[in-house]
Amino acid sequence: VANEHMTRALRTISIQRGYDPSQFRLCCFGGAGGLHVCALADAMNMSKAIIPVHGGVLSAFGMLVAPHERQLSKTHTAPLTAVEEDQLLLMFEAMAQQGRAELEHENVDAAEIKTSYSVDLRYRGQSFTLNLPWASPAQLIENFHNTHKARYGHAMAREVEMVNLRVSVTSPGLGISLGQMEEGDGEPDGVISVFGYREPVPVYARSALKLDETLAGPLLIVETVSTTMVEAGWQVRRDRFGNLLLDRRL
Repeated sequence: VANEHMTRALRTISIQRGYDPSQFRLCCFGGAGGLHVCALADAMNMSKAIIPVHGGVLSAFGMLVAPHERQLSKTHTAPLTAVEEDQLLLMFEAMAQQGRAELEHENVDAAEIKTSYSVDLRYRGQSFTLNLPWASPAQLIENFHNTHKARYGHAMAREVEMVNLRVSVTSPGLGISLGQMEEGDGEPDGVISVFGYREPVPVYARSALKLDETLAGPLLIVETVSTTMVEAGWQVRRDRFGNLLLDRRL
């Protein structure tokens, strides 16, 4: 049941947006994410996956390195053919000034702040929107038709309507460099019984894995913050940073 819920979410951000999942490597995170990664990749017809170093606490790690940011929006519903570009630019700039002031209040250097504009668009009568980077109204109409066709497989002979103005104000986060992980001895810590397998499977500490050594599943990889199950039919190797690269065996 859990796998099916996650598979539906993966389809929403891939297939339903016009992307072929088999052309990508599935990135897995969370303390229990590694227990589901092979099953999810199989369900999505994906042959590659990655469990990054510190993957069990990736969200917390991301909070440390994420840029300072403000996302501002303002509703402005009108057909694109009827909007005045100069007026919209004034509205964008007012929102950007607000965002910059908030970041500067947090002691962010003004010289490091970057600003970008975008708009939410839809065909008139639709209930959902697509967000596109700001351009001239004429260019936005063309870009929206192309994006809608790429996302949903078709474009429509309808008027394109603007719904929201959006401004992103950001500055760089902490510059943390991940060092290379020391190579382990490659020896398993023992074996353990796993549901679905008649024979016990070997258990490896992540820190004990050798650099670029390929191990065939089934096996478990354990660490302080997560556990990874490499299923039968899959193989895994560790790169120099400690990331686990999983590939379906041919």
